[in-house]
Order: sequence, then structure tokens, then C-alpha cells
Amino acid sequence: MPDLKTLDINTADACLAGTGKHVSVPASVGAHVREIAEMCFANAVSGDAFRDRLFRSFNINHFTPPLRIAEEAFAVLEQTTRHGSPVQANVFGQMGASSPVSLAGAVVRSMAEALAGEIFAWLVNPEAKVIFGPKSMIAALRTGGMSSGGSEQAVVMAATT
Repeated sequence: MPDLKTLDINTADACLAGTGKHVSVPASVGAHVREIAEMCFANAVSGDAFRDRLFRSFNINHFTPPLRIAEEAFAVLEQTTRHGSPVQANVFGQMGASSPVSLAGAVVRSMAEALAGEIFAWLVNPEAKVIFGPKSMIAALRTGGMSSGGSEQAVVMAATT
């Protein structure tokens, strides 16, 4: 794709064209949200019809762990909630890398960051539909890579839930 706007619009179009089920799409910058929202409104016949049967949400990773606000993502979060679209306030800190290595510390950090996204969305639009998405991931300390299929991942997700 030649630029981020083309990528965002084509990603949303491909996701919407590929299924009649709910899809979650990203946006790189807040300025792209309006065009994606208008595409969904046209698909649903109108903005009100879209809000009656929400078939698209925005997947937003609004923090860069640990506890650093991702300004571009917060701009997307702001624009998305202004348009009445559901959002996923996701965070993906890695235990032992960008989050504390302890289970309790990683869960608390994930909860705080996800809650900050929810509160921000509700300040923009008190009726915003926000999916709480704290997802602590596991870092393989030997390699530095993500170890997402291990038993530790199940334990941390259960603790988060």
C-alpha cells in the first residue's frame, strides 16, 4: 500500500466484504476514522441503521507498555467514540519485558492501562461502547520473543479475567 490511509481503507473494505459477521478493524491515525465510519454507514444504509446493528468495531492499542500513552492511538480512540463506533481498549504488555515479571504486577498494569482507555472514551462520549481488553502476554526470557501458547499465558489470562 502506498500510504497508511490506503492501507486503513482497504483493510476495512476487505474485512467488511469478506463476511457478514462483526469485524474489528484498526486505523493508523484519527483522521482515517471518519472515512471508515462512513463506509460502514453506507453499508448499513445510514448511521442510525449501523448503530442499531453494530457490525464493526475498532481495535485500538492505546498504550505502549509500560504506561506510555500512544498519542496516535488515543486520537483514533477519540474519533471512534465520537462516531459512535464500538472500540476495543486493548493493551499487550509482555510479562518480564514491558511489564513486571510477576503475575500480580503484570495484571495490575494491564488493568490500569485498559481502564484508562475506557475512561478516556467515556469522557469523549459517555455512551461509548468500550470492550475492556487487558491482555498480558508472556515474554520468553531466554529469547526475548513472545511465548503466547504456553501454560503461563493461560494462567495470566485467567487472572486477568
